[in-house]
Amino acid sequence: MSVFHKELYSDMILRIKCGSYQGRRIKAKPLLFYSVIIMIEKDFVHDNCIYFDKVSEEFYKKISATYGEAITPFFKPFYYLQFDGFWHLKGKRDNVKTNRPSPRFIRENIEYAFLDNALWDLLQEASIREHFKLIIESHHLKQ
Repeated sequence: MSVFHKELYSDMILRIKCGSYQGRRIKAKPLLFYSVIIMIEKDFVHDNCIYFDKVSEEFYKKISATYGEAITPFFKPFYYLQFDGFWHLKGKRDNVKTNRPSPRFIRENIEYAFLDNALWDLLQEASIREHFKLIIESHHLKQ
């Protein structure tokens, strides 16, 4: 895979937008992406399909707990990560946008999430996964 793609996605990961609540930075989106990397390592994600299911939610919760973060409900980063440029939602119909996502909305309207194909390809390499995990840890998860 090209160095260009590695640098492009490194930059995109650094720029994941995190909201804040009561003065605390909400790290749910980088934590979700980190958990997807772990799921890929452990062979739980195939064919670039990340499902809104208990398995994905449990990985997300475990990673959140590992980093001592209050757990934002899983549906929020699953839905909102699509606005960071590399995470996409495959809808059951054309319109999968809403101002008020909910678990029910996602179950009824979204088949799965998927990554840019170039990012998916990069994540098949262990060294790249480690590189991206280090970026998330050092930029988003440091105390």
